[in-house]
Amino acid sequence: MKGFMLTICLLLGLAHFAFAEDCISLGKVDIELGAQESEILAEVEKFYRIQEDGVYPGSFFVFDRKSSQMMGTITFANNRVFSVSKSWGVFGETEGSEIMRALIGAMASLAHRSAYVSLRKISDPQLTMEAVKLSSGTRDIREIEIILTEQRGNTSIHVSEHLHRESAP
Repeated sequence: MKGFMLTICLLLGLAHFAFAEDCISLGKVDIELGAQESEILAEVEKFYRIQEDGVYPGSFFVFDRKSSQMMGTITFANNRVFSVSKSWGVFGETEGSEIMRALIGAMASLAHRSAYVSLRKISDPQLTMEAVKLSSGTRDIREIEIILTEQRGNTSIHVSEHLHRESAP
């Protein structure tokens, strides 16, 4: 656990040297905020399976066709990309190198930006969750979220990246 938090602190320091883009890549498709809905869905559908969220119309889950693993979500407002989220993966406690690759990839998007960091912890006898969220931007907000979950002796780490507009156009 201490190693995990030390890794986060190290990556925060290195984030200034990384290259940032104003989009998120879901596999082979670069998705920018404000892009046309029909164009993005057509491009994503060439490579991946998409499914509209039954609860939130205009929000779509993107799945890898071979593994059925969820890659991320895209949400549209007024036929334009409003937000996009990328799952970098869920890792077991012993998958250190994979965790580092995911963290470095996700944190690179915060380069050259001021970042706000929030920490939260939820704990009860059955479950402990610790989360670090790094946010940057004013109108277009980029967030990196790292969640460490411990339940019944099993530990997993989930790394995700989100890009969204402060409000709908």
